Amino acid sequence: MTEPAIQIEGLRKVYRGLGGRIAALDGLDLTVPTGGIHGFLGPNGAGKTTTLRLLLGLTRPNSGTMHMLGQPLPDRLLDVIDNVGALIEGPLFSRSISGRKNLQLLARSMGRPVKVVDTALEQVGLGKDAKRSFRSMTTAQQQRLGIASALVKDAALVLLDEPTDSLDPADTDNFRTILRELNDRGTTVLLSSHDLAEVQQLCTTVSIIGDGKLLAEGKVEDLVGERAARTAVRVDSPDQALSLLEKALYDVHRDGDMLVVQGHERPEEITKILAQAGLFVSELSAIRPNLHDYYLELTGHEPREDPREEVAP
Repeated sequence: MTEPAIQIEGLRKVYRGLGGRIAALDGLDLTVPTGGIHGFLGPNGAGKTTTLRLLLGLTRPNSGTMHMLGQPLPDRLLDVIDNVGALIEGPLFSRSISGRKNLQLLARSMGRPVKVVDTALEQVGLGKDAKRSFRSMTTAQQQRLGIASALVKDAALVLLDEPTDSLDPADTDNFRTILRELNDRGTTVLLSSHDLAEVQQLCTTVSIIGDGKLLAEGKVEDLVGERAARTAVRVDSPDQALSLLEKALYDVHRDGDMLVVQGHERPEEITKILAQAGLFVSELSAIRPNLHDYYLELTGHEPREDPREEVAP
């Protein structure tokens, strides 16, 4: 079995706040498989950014263990950091020099040929925009430069914290394409995002955390598949139909002019019950399980509903 790109066990991080000691992470377990795009989800304040900062050595844990690319952290961070790209709280570049110069300095510091810079910039579609100073670049251009830095490193692992948060739809689509291409090269991606549709579209596996602990983890298709089958039903007398289905012990509720039914194995069971009472279905459609509904059931929050902030050290 391939070793995970990231393995975290019992991770705890406590900060001192105005109200006393606050546990940003409280025994977190996390496994990121090698080779895929892994979603990292949780309400604001759940501990996502704290986890990424700990992996990068920007703060230290109180207890627990972390391994990244097979090395224990933080003791062996310097042995793996050149194989890790990151966009955490914005790319870390010199703001006064050009994007191209930033990448050239990175390449030289790693002993990489400078020509890899032009190749990376071409792959992320920056081109002549890389001549601009970092501070004068748009958010989308800065994000692309961050991915280009991972390409220059030929990184085995990339950590991303809400990378599309400030992008317009066109730039978001382009960024997703770049991520897929990066992953196709064999790079493992850990994607922290509040956009659950994006995660379901991009990721094969996911971890969901809350209050600093792991709530669920696994393949996206397996997690959303755990939900009961649901069917949307349109009928001329929805109130009567709802009463009939409830008497048949189905879980059913109104959704506008439709009924949503779950707790059945076959949709034809619904039509049979209604037809026997003289109610005929005009529309019957399966509701595809989605990550948003699973997340909401698990956490009780919309993705950005929790008002707490990540606590700064």
